[in-house]
Amino acid sequence: MKFPVDLLADVSQAELQRLAHIYMNDLLYKNPDSPERLALPGSPEVSINITSVGFLPLYGSSDEHRILALFSPSDPLTAVALYLLDQWWTVEDILRTADPARDGALEVETTGERIVLYILNRVIYRTKEMSSDELPFLCHGENDHAKILWNDGEAVGFYSVKPSGSLCSASSDRRYQLPVMDSVFVRTCHRGKGFGVWMLEDFVLTYKDYYLGLKYPLSKSMYKVCDKYLRQYPGDADLLWEVESVGGPKQRTSISRKLQAMNLKSKSLTFTGDSVITEVTENKMEDIATQIGEPVSVDGTVEEVPALRMSKESCEAMASLLPLLSMLLGFLSVAQSQLRVFDLRATGLPADVFGTVKPDGYVKVFCGASTLGITSIRHNEVNPWWGEEFSNFSAQENDILRLEVHDSDLVFDDLLGVCQRQIKPGTNEHDCFLQEGGTIHYSYTLG
Repeated sequence: MKFPVDLLADVSQAELQRLAHIYMNDLLYKNPDSPERLALPGSPEVSINITSVGFLPLYGSSDEHRILALFSPSDPLTAVALYLLDQWWTVEDILRTADPARDGALEVETTGERIVLYILNRVIYRTKEMSSDELPFLCHGENDHAKILWNDGEAVGFYSVKPSGSLCSASSDRRYQLPVMDSVFVRTCHRGKGFGVWMLEDFVLTYKDYYLGLKYPLSKSMYKVCDKYLRQYPGDADLLWEVESVGGPKQRTSISRKLQAMNLKSKSLTFTGDSVITEVTENKMEDIATQIGEPVSVDGTVEEVPALRMSKESCEAMASLLPLLSMLLGFLSVAQSQLRVFDLRATGLPADVFGTVKPDGYVKVFCGASTLGITSIRHNEVNPWWGEEFSNFSAQENDILRLEVHDSDLVFDDLLGVCQRQIKPGTNEHDCFLQEGGTIHYSYTLG
């Protein structure tokens, strides 16, 4: 049995959309009391009627290329099947292939492969497997460079890259100064099998530049992948860089050096109070002498209670531990301050692909792992301003302040861009270019 990615090798997106419109017109005149039904793996059947189907943009905010999707009544915002070549295909079948030659990390080229990439990113990752502390990937564009990792007849993950010299966004003339891996994902059921390292190896072999970038901020799991890769290939220690913006010389950090610093900090923090006490007790207690203290009455009798006195050598041993204890106390007493975020405003937010529908913008605000809140929606505003203020009383210097700018839509809200930066004491204000176009301005105080 062939699957969509096998059948759509020579089919255009325009043809798929034409067939979907014909099907929608037919559906309008079908008897709603006897709808078609589609069986889903491990779930009840879903009725197919005019209220349970709708078109989705295949490439994010662009409405030019759309696919017809079926939604479950239990989750009306998540597609469970797509209408392709005159039939419905479940999400699980869309991620399969019958072609044994489709194996390893393969370039996304055909319409069918673009649809697989969409399902992996927007359905599997964003709605099912993204953790609360992760930053969502932007939708992949029609011409984005991406590879899907195939294994044993299944799509198990993907990664995408902004090549050196490519535009940072449609509304900017800034260009990436090195190849940057801006998204990488392995499905949860396939983790722990080395696929993350496999894709990083493929990235290195595909782009043979002197420096390669990974988009800031890296997740904990991605740091682990980089650590495994650099242990396998220590000669590449100066190859991988964590980059912000376009990856200029001052916008990149050596991943190898960052991992070394993280490992040193981890080793420093492994000393606990118990371990310090145990070390002193086992090695030095034999040097402790005793002295008779003041008599104490117990049960009407007077007994002499021994008091402990440390020898000179023991005192010297304890003194030698004071720097370590001081360092530990320094780690445990990081100052916490109030963070206040205010004066959120944007300029030049993109309209739809036809330039006729203005965006309905709103902003989500995060600091570290904390969600600070969401602004109101500014309808039909290209240059919106939001009057809300957001606070966090446990913020620390160098925490990541993250702003996500979204365009509110009926089915899926479009992510227009993300702005993130380490916070510093005092009053600060910044402008940030958004990936889909436009700029957001914000101010904050920390202290």
